[in-house]
Amino acid sequence: MAKLDPLGSGFFVGSLHMWFVYICQRREKLYTGIATQLEHRMAQHNTQLLYYEEHPDKFSAARREKQIKGWRKDKKLALGKSPENPVIPSPANSSDPHNPRR
Repeated sequence: MAKLDPLGSGFFVGSLHMWFVYICQRREKLYTGIATQLEHRMAQHNTQLLYYEEHPDKFSAARREKQIKGWRKDKKLALGKSPENPVIPSPANSSDPHNPRR
């Protein structure tokens, strides 16, 4: 499988388009959404990315987004704390920006 750059282009090598479901935080509020370019989306909204997951198409990403949006805040936060889930640490809290688990 080709390497994915989730915070950059949003594409696999070979131009297979990927979608991401994300949870981000701005101030004390959590936001859930979908995007193809996470870095661009976080910059647009000036938010901190807490969690993301990959989806092969917009339909499956939108279905998962709707599911997560129905959850309470504590369940959304727990999703990002699970060891098998990709969590992006705040750059201020990470000495290695390439290590998503800190």
